[in-house]
Amino acid sequence: MKQLQTERWKALTKEPTVELVWRIVEDSDRLALSVLLDTRRLFRLKDESPLLLPEFLMKLRDRLVPPVNPAIYREAFADCVYDLTLAKFSNFPDSSSADDYSLKATGVDCRKCYRAFLQSMQSKTAQKKIESQSQEESLAGRTLQNQVYRNLY
Repeated sequence: MKQLQTERWKALTKEPTVELVWRIVEDSDRLALSVLLDTRRLFRLKDESPLLLPEFLMKLRDRLVPPVNPAIYREAFADCVYDLTLAKFSNFPDSSSADDYSLKATGVDCRKCYRAFLQSMQSKTAQKKIESQSQEESLAGRTLQNQVYRNLY
């Protein structure tokens, strides 16, 4: 079982970002979500090397809190904003005890944000001619970064 999961992990790391997100949205694929969050350095800040989503959010969180003598409530607020935004992009609702009627009310569902990402990507790729996988990955990174940024702020 562990061997099969390791092989699937390796296969997923080779898939394009859009395909990973599609698996998350359509199949509720937790392993694809893990690969996306743990391996895809899609996020960029000036004078920084590419970042993973949690790293990018932490950098943005640090910008919410002044570096010198931050007020306690601002730091707590920044922590809360970080946690909520990360949850929007990393949590599936807990469906273990939920029936079909209460699934939406059980918690944050990352598929909503990723579904919006797929729609945005579909719109953008219809407008632009994507000639290579690297162009698609770059567009996916910018699109996802903008979406994360909007959700945070």
